[in-house]
Amino acid sequence: MPKAAVSLRDRLNDVVTILKNTISDVAISISPMEVMLPNYHKTIGFSIFSKNSKDEIGRGGRYITGEDTCGVGATLYVNELFRII
Repeated sequence: MPKAAVSLRDRLNDVVTILKNTISDVAISISPMEVMLPNYHKTIGFSIFSKNSKDEIGRGGRYITGEDTCGVGATLYVNELFRII
């Protein structure tokens, strides 16, 4: 595996460990094949699901702005969150 891929895998592993240690009742599924909005999200995108909903409750990813500034963002779908609580 290329060094860059190993580094990304290790960072992802760290994030999963932090989430599992912080939120005891979390199930995490990683799909390297998920593609979201090409040319917007770069390197990683994610969707957030709840066992109480068949739909996504959020999504996000890493992006690069027009000025080559990196960021990570997420959107939570408030209507879906209100529906399940």
